[in-house]
Amino acid sequence: MKMEVKAFGIFSVFKTVLYFLILPAGFMAVLGLIALVVGFAIGEHTVTVMAIPYIIMPIFMMILYPVFGMLNGLIYNGFSKKFGGLEVTLVAKEQAQYQNQTQYQNQQQQQHVNSVSN
Repeated sequence: MKMEVKAFGIFSVFKTVLYFLILPAGFMAVLGLIALVVGFAIGEHTVTVMAIPYIIMPIFMMILYPVFGMLNGLIYNGFSKKFGGLEVTLVAKEQAQYQNQTQYQNQQQQQHVNSVSN
């Protein structure tokens, strides 16, 4: 069954981008904290200064990325009204299993017929 995505919910896009961002931003913040502690421990101020953006940037990323995702959603919604949306083909799981099983059985029968006739 073919379906067309006409519009995205703007706040849904915001949440989705935020969910995908949590892991990399968290990893970046933890890496920054580790570098900060190591920089203080060894007394190397260059390492300490380089660690600060790794701690601050995830905060900006958590704000900017979802906002840009919402902007992309708005742009998509506008273009999909004018040019049509993304077409997606959906197949029910039971139907797909039945079709695959039927195709397999047909192939087996055809191979059996071919082997018997030779």
